[in-house]
Amino acid sequence: MSSAYTTSSAISARFGSENLDIWSTLASTDDATAKANRVALAIAVVSEDLNEILRAVPAYESKLPIDPISDNVNDKMAIAAGLWLYSFRATDDYAETPGYLPWLKRDLLTWIEEVRNGKRKLDVK
Repeated sequence: MSSAYTTSSAISARFGSENLDIWSTLASTDDATAKANRVALAIAVVSEDLNEILRAVPAYESKLPIDPISDNVNDKMAIAAGLWLYSFRATDDYAETPGYLPWLKRDLLTWIEEVRNGKRKLDVK
């Protein structure tokens, strides 16, 4: 039932290809395949996370995976995947302090709560 709700291109468009390359590297020996696999894992994890959230929302539970994938969902899942990748490198700069990435995280969590509580409606068939 799994469907990818974003792409590596969308993550790169949101955060930049240099950041994506850095964030998908965990060891100096990581090659392009290892990095691509890590990005694919991030996409799979955040896509399933969204499915888990939507399973608890009666309006969506029978419509998974969601289709069509709107630009907004694609972007929010690109943010989630980028933050997932970054979190393995994060230190104090990822804490709930001012800054772009913490702001994106708070914005994403707000969006998820709005979807969960019915304040936002996803365009699904």
